[in-house]
Amino acid sequence: MKTDARGHAFIVPHKLRQFLTNLAAMLPGEPLDATRARNKQIQQLSGAIIDHGRMLSQFFSREPVGVEVRELAFRFRETTHNIVTALVLLEKEGRASRTRFAGYWTLRVQPQKNNNEVLKSHEDQRRV
Repeated sequence: MKTDARGHAFIVPHKLRQFLTNLAAMLPGEPLDATRARNKQIQQLSGAIIDHGRMLSQFFSREPVGVEVRELAFRFRETTHNIVTALVLLEKEGRASRTRFAGYWTLRVQPQKNNNEVLKSHEDQRRV
């Protein structure tokens, strides 16, 4: 708040907007659209992790596949928090499990049956 030459107080509009923005950021909860977008991002990330595990399983010809949280975060340019959230989602689906070593998980992936599924998956990702 500022005062004019007579001592009357007035609020500068951009300061008021900044104050209200800061106040809104401190309130609990997230807007519904932001929550939906985050959930969709985590689901897409979990799909990408499974695809990565499937690739590793074909390369090393073994199942289940071991992955490291920090390596996945580096590979997908995501935070470790988002990677762990995606892995927990996969764990709830029965497609991932924790190991006794911190930061290491195992993925249970089914090999793809043919290339048509791979091509369809890539087309779907391009649309998004």
